[in-house]
Amino acid sequence: MIASTLARNASPARLDLFDTFEGVPSIAVAERDYCSPGSFSNTSLKRVKKRLSEHLPRCRFYAGLIPDTFAQVREDAQYSLVNIDVDLYPTNRACCEWFWPRMVPGGVMLFNDYGFYPYRHSTRRAVDEFFAEIDEQSLVLPNGQALVIKATAANVTIPPLAAQGDSIIAADSLFTPLDD
Repeated sequence: MIASTLARNASPARLDLFDTFEGVPSIAVAERDYCSPGSFSNTSLKRVKKRLSEHLPRCRFYAGLIPDTFAQVREDAQYSLVNIDVDLYPTNRACCEWFWPRMVPGGVMLFNDYGFYPYRHSTRRAVDEFFAEIDEQSLVLPNGQALVIKATAANVTIPPLAAQGDSIIAADSLFTPLDD
């Protein structure tokens, strides 16, 4: 949907897609993370590329574990929208630490599953800890997501989303599997 919207509006923004493309990794810890190793393993990079076939020129795929895959990204990359659905505490925390400094003013970080009880020790804990450390707050949405908007400088007008920054990112488990 994001790729289609960008195309329809002739936006130059790209999509950076980070995922194991193999499901939840073995780093999941039962007493902390709601998802167990192997959950969501019914997908693949091939399936995601097939689903996004008409938008491949605007997509960059980073297959592997977060934060390891961040080393493949240009150091000066900037983001206007970051959608995070990674389920595990260390991965959520790594996303906060890596993406927040790269957010453009007015940029939005969106965290799936934040408001759901099973994710209180993973997603919610990582988000709350990180943003408390930098004196920012998240806004919890009725659908269980949380969002954080990067502050803007005084008297700065923010262009429409994705007009700033060179990428929009979706991290992990964003796409519903397709049949091959």
